[in-house]
Amino acid sequence: MAKLGSNTQFTGAGKGLTVIDNHCYAYSGSITSTDSTTPITFLHYTTGKTLQKHVFQMYDETILTHQRIIQIKINGVTVLKSNYDSTDSAFHNEIYMLLIPPLSDVEVLANINGGNYPMYISMTGRIY
Repeated sequence: MAKLGSNTQFTGAGKGLTVIDNHCYAYSGSITSTDSTTPITFLHYTTGKTLQKHVFQMYDETILTHQRIIQIKINGVTVLKSNYDSTDSAFHNEIYMLLIPPLSDVEVLANINGGNYPMYISMTGRIY
């Protein structure tokens, strides 16, 4: 986990967590789905010694009705799992908000069953 000053410039996406003062973020960048129901890792990081509130969002570059899978694990335990397709626009690009305990291993996984498409996961958060 990198702790940066308030004048830090964004240098790119990756699976890790970046902390700036009392805020944090992680952006997966583009990862291609594998046409499977088995989720693949988009973000994986360990939090610091404080409580954090994270907001996760998954995006993809297809409007087809393929099954989308998202799963969030804290310390190896699945705390959120969702499957949906784009026939119901209420679920597309759904936002998930979680409180993350101190010193937690967070893993965010996703996939699209039905094709190979670019996908993205973003997380923005606040540290308390």
